[in-house]
Amino acid sequence: MKATALVFSARKKANCYDFARTMLDEMEKEGVETELIRLCDYSIKPCQNCDYECLARIDRPASNKEHEKCPMRDDVESIWRKVWLFFI
Repeated sequence: MKATALVFSARKKANCYDFARTMLDEMEKEGVETELIRLCDYSIKPCQNCDYECLARIDRPASNKEHEKCPMRDDVESIWRKVWLFFI
């Protein structure tokens, strides 16, 4: 089992971080693999009203959209892979 915490705060070690880290530390004591993702550490550009290629492998049949990638060149795909990997 793996637990992933997403921290959305722009401050690197604010309350959200502290809460997420505390919860993950407790889960690690129980043998759960954990990962903390701070979105402020990634380059994320605003969506440009595309066809949601970034979600194509999650909510559409793979045979239809498997080759498509998000046209935005940022770190969102790497975050999706970490968070949604078990759904793909």
